[in-house]
Amino acid sequence: MRPEWTPNLYRLATEHGTIGRMKSTFTTKTFPNHHSISTGLYQESHGIINNVMYDPLIKNEIFSHRKAEQQSNDWWDYQHYHHHHHHQHHNHHKNCNKRSFPITPIYIANQLYGSNRFSCCSPWIGCFAHYRNQTERARYYRPYNQSADWYEQFNWTMKHMFTNGTQMEANLALIYISEPDSTAHDNGPFGSDTMEMLKKIDIFIEYIHRCLMETFTNINLIMLSDHGLIEISPRRVIVLETFLNDSTYLAYGTNPVIHIDPIDGFERTVESALNNNLVRSLPMKIYSKDSIPNRYRYRDNRRIRSFLLVANPGWSIYSTRNEAQSMMGKRGEHGYDNQIDSMRPLFVGIGPSFKRSYFHRTSFVNVDLYPLMLHLLDIPIDQYYHQGRFHLVSGMLNEE
Repeated sequence: MRPEWTPNLYRLATEHGTIGRMKSTFTTKTFPNHHSISTGLYQESHGIINNVMYDPLIKNEIFSHRKAEQQSNDWWDYQHYHHHHHHQHHNHHKNCNKRSFPITPIYIANQLYGSNRFSCCSPWIGCFAHYRNQTERARYYRPYNQSADWYEQFNWTMKHMFTNGTQMEANLALIYISEPDSTAHDNGPFGSDTMEMLKKIDIFIEYIHRCLMETFTNINLIMLSDHGLIEISPRRVIVLETFLNDSTYLAYGTNPVIHIDPIDGFERTVESALNNNLVRSLPMKIYSKDSIPNRYRYRDNRRIRSFLLVANPGWSIYSTRNEAQSMMGKRGEHGYDNQIDSMRPLFVGIGPSFKRSYFHRTSFVNVDLYPLMLHLLDIPIDQYYHQGRFHLVSGMLNEE
């Protein structure tokens, strides 16, 4: 966020709002982070651990973000039943490993808390699914449409928030736009097309602010992103088929985070291939499931498979030379370690509840927004299960 790139956003944030130092959850991908923002859960807990996934309990279906709305609801309404193998011979241990908690996205939490509360998703990733046996989704909901016009999306939202005094006004609205992500994947973070797109978004942000703040004084607006972006190059590529035989394993995930599952009988083959000194010296991290760093909160889930490969920042991992070839034109990527600066997302809060011209120095994670949003919605912050920490974000609010 710089004055010369996004002058409106910069002015709004610095003069009217709170700027926060937020981190995404790992993996720094779109679907997983939208769901962390809306549920207040780390990825191992909400179950959306990548854009492409395998779940041994969901038969005949590999999850793909490209056809998410046609797939099983179980991908989203995740049941966290999980037995650790080393306990299986002690039956009495089994129950201690059953940890189940309902997943309650903020747009569902809002509606559950009172019959006069309605949520609007225009759209939000995950919003098309059903949670906690609810027949109703967000009251106002529309499917994702890549070619949607942002202004029309926003005006549709406004229509449902301000319905001329009828009883059904939404008090919570979420909007997702797929830019500048789409453009930046093809042109890189600093490509001229990306810069042009930033200008368009900046003008849109000014429009949102004008509509909301000039007309209604009681609205809190959070502007954020789900992840950052780093430049990639066809010269920085790792190809799995150069060191793994494709008849010995299955791979799930999307560059730069790949899950490797040995095919039955090939466990030792795959393990020794991944332990090879040359492979170990490639610019990526190779983790067996139990050695994934604790700070990722990315381990305790059956969709996280035997081995996890994470490319070093700016590097790419593809299964085959053909796939690498087809991705030659890509110049921007995300998914890497969530601690690095280039993966950091934007956070700006504006409105009566947020301090003005305030820089919030305490670093926080996007899951910490869940208790913040509950608080802004006048819902007790322990009303629904989440993993956010309110004390890391409460300092950006005005004292009541």
